[in-house]
Amino acid sequence: MSIKNWIVALSGALLSSFTLLADVVEIHATDSEAVIENEQVEVRISLAAGTYSAIRKSDHSEALSQASWSVEDWHSTDGYTFEWEAAPLADSVGQGKQIILTGSKADAPSLILSLGLYEAEGFIALYSGVVNTSSQPLQIKSFSPLTGTAYSGEAFEDFILLDGESGEYLTRVRTGDDATELSCFNNILASFGAKGAAKNNLLIGGLSYLDFMKSAQVKRMEQALAIKLWGHDPVGKRVDPNSTRILDQDRFYIDFSNVSRFGILENYGLALKAANHVKLDTLTAPGLNFWYCMFHIWGNDEFRNTSVGTLEALQKAKETGFLNYSPLALRLEPDDYAVPNNQQGWWDDEHWRMYESGKLEKPYDTIEKWGNEVQKQGGIPLIYSQTARRSLDYAEAFPEHMLFNEVSRRRSKGKIDYHKGDLFWSYDFTDPGFIEHMEEVYSNLKKGGVRGIKFDYPDTGWAYDGGMEDPYATTTRAYRKIYELAYEGLGWNSDIHERLPLHGDICLGAITTHRTEFDTDRYYPVMARKCGLRWYKNRVAVKYVNDVINPFHAFPFNSDGWRTMYTMTYLTNGRIEIGKYIENMTDEMRHDLTRIIPLYTEEKSAKPIDAFSGKAYPQIFDFEVSPAWHLVAFYNTQIERNKKKIQAQWDTIPREPVTIEPETQGKKKKKRPLPTTAWPVTGRGLREAAQTLPIASTISVSLSDSNDDGGLGLDPDREYYVYDFWNDAFVGKLSGKTELEQTLRPGETRMMSVHAVQPNPQFISTDRHVMQGYVDFEKLPEWKAERQTLTARSKLILDEVYTVTLALNGYEVDSVSASGATAEFQLVDAAQGIGKLTLLALQNGVVEWTVNFKDKK
Repeated sequence: MSIKNWIVALSGALLSSFTLLADVVEIHATDSEAVIENEQVEVRISLAAGTYSAIRKSDHSEALSQASWSVEDWHSTDGYTFEWEAAPLADSVGQGKQIILTGSKADAPSLILSLGLYEAEGFIALYSGVVNTSSQPLQIKSFSPLTGTAYSGEAFEDFILLDGESGEYLTRVRTGDDATELSCFNNILASFGAKGAAKNNLLIGGLSYLDFMKSAQVKRMEQALAIKLWGHDPVGKRVDPNSTRILDQDRFYIDFSNVSRFGILENYGLALKAANHVKLDTLTAPGLNFWYCMFHIWGNDEFRNTSVGTLEALQKAKETGFLNYSPLALRLEPDDYAVPNNQQGWWDDEHWRMYESGKLEKPYDTIEKWGNEVQKQGGIPLIYSQTARRSLDYAEAFPEHMLFNEVSRRRSKGKIDYHKGDLFWSYDFTDPGFIEHMEEVYSNLKKGGVRGIKFDYPDTGWAYDGGMEDPYATTTRAYRKIYELAYEGLGWNSDIHERLPLHGDICLGAITTHRTEFDTDRYYPVMARKCGLRWYKNRVAVKYVNDVINPFHAFPFNSDGWRTMYTMTYLTNGRIEIGKYIENMTDEMRHDLTRIIPLYTEEKSAKPIDAFSGKAYPQIFDFEVSPAWHLVAFYNTQIERNKKKIQAQWDTIPREPVTIEPETQGKKKKKRPLPTTAWPVTGRGLREAAQTLPIASTISVSLSDSNDDGGLGLDPDREYYVYDFWNDAFVGKLSGKTELEQTLRPGETRMMSVHAVQPNPQFISTDRHVMQGYVDFEKLPEWKAERQTLTARSKLILDEVYTVTLALNGYEVDSVSASGATAEFQLVDAAQGIGKLTLLALQNGVVEWTVNFKDKK
């Protein structure tokens, strides 16, 4: 079968569809050159040289030059003779065409490269392949579909680099002398251009993942960028003698569209979602982390990490009224660290009853009994696994389920040092028998309604020495299988949580959540930067979570501190996990926490508008609901370094009001001393504490400057209302030509709604949620001119006053009404025409309300 016919069969596309696309993506060739193009980009392939280049059609510039490709040490420029075929391109990303190149050379494997273009898309999709023409198997550990230069002849004014790292890596924007070279997992954005001018962008990275990790590299030379993309794996992919291996599930991405920096990244995020068949769960409830709640240096509360204890915590949360706002997810954590035997590997009711941590106790002594009771009481059951940490009794019972089919095969690089970790290899997730066992594990969990699993210590599942039952499995593929089994076993609408991934985005489509920090229940600017600079992936390709939040560990220790913790976690994460029992929070802490639940489900995140301004940490985050409605957060990250002031500040902070010192697993808890530092810099498991203290500062943003230049990109010819949520304050009516400027208290975050002024009455804020109407409106307020009414449907909480702030815009309120609630209106600022509609619901649920107006003055 020819390569072309193989592609057609694989994609399920008909050759007739290739003809139908002829006007959108075109392919033509001469004896020495093949060309594929659409309306945005043209790719030219030199059949003689074994290279390709690309032209951006908007300005006819050659953005990519002299690009070559390779598999292991075989390079396309080393004397290969090339043939090409055209084939249709039809997959989850879209439709288009591709040119498939095959390079032949005596005494060497044949090199395959696909260059594809989609309809109306500005990026190039690539994948590699090889034909093993020898009588011996090949093992592909590394290959590169792109090694070349970009933007030759440019001066690179205001050049920046942004990495696309995942996990705990310190994502940041590099500028100036720091932006000369960058290598990282996943993807890189390189961009340059003066303020006020259009930017030149280059985004390169992985597109889809199966057998290989992806890395990218950009080096800034005097008048060009040296760029490279490659796939790699410690074991590699086997290619049998006289056979072809197409790596079409490991695709790459090149984009140099002249859209904005934010736009090119967001387009990439959507392409990742499509290419990896990402379908994120719809869980919107916060989760309670029982390890953090009880551990002495974190929540310092009582031990409840059992089936009975978790239900007790749920009941106590319910008594506070917290469940009126959202269900509460409970993660049972069977994380016993006994050696040599523990719960891991077995993952069944019998072994979850044997150990104190995460113990199934009567009357809820099975997962099914526990999970069903959690759901009955208004919770969501979750569970925990130590990924591939071994239990010796399982290994001895089922040696055929182990890597290398051995009980005691030593790791080549020593032990995984996680709480008495093993020297030996563990479970083989490609073994048919072990896969059958895992299917039974997830079947049992599903019977209990378990909606998610957190995989701790993921490195234990990274089989870098090989030993898989499947001879064609790479380390990457075997690792993905861990999460695929969970995703398939629990169902797509479950939270599959990979803690601290160190190998990039290789599990996209098989996981829903990435954790980004080592253990912490605090919040710092580095966390906002890390997840904030990944906004284009967050809630689109994956959901990020820093770790848990605990208002008693907010700094400064006041409402500004914990409101910042809540707000910035909400804006930059896709999960909320809590490390303090709900009933042990103060009333104010608990009330403020309800302002960030539930989570929204839309696939978008707030943009760090000042990301490319040269700041160490972004301070301005913009969530665009529509061109006329933005939600803007100002995050005060300013600090001073003064040890005496810091100590004085800490000395005034009380300890937690509840200090419980029970016996836990035979060890008495220790009281944690107050820390003497406040602003640690975290990364890759290390904390470098800085002697710092938050201070007041002024933050401003241009309303009309472009996002690329640090502005909100609003219409300069319109006016905008601005309302401050946490301070419950009307900021004013601003011209689009001006700046929004605020002076913030130490450690404060202000969440402001920005609405374009309408000719009729309009809402400008609500007090139920920090998103100020985005979450709590079931139907947005609608102005009906013929009746002179403003009508909406809002989600109300029993016994809680709900307030909608209105701008009257010259009208006068005649009357207000609501179904299932009392309604009142008060004019609070006659000069500005600002009023408040208050509703009090008779029960939890949706209330339709109407404000009737008199003729405009």
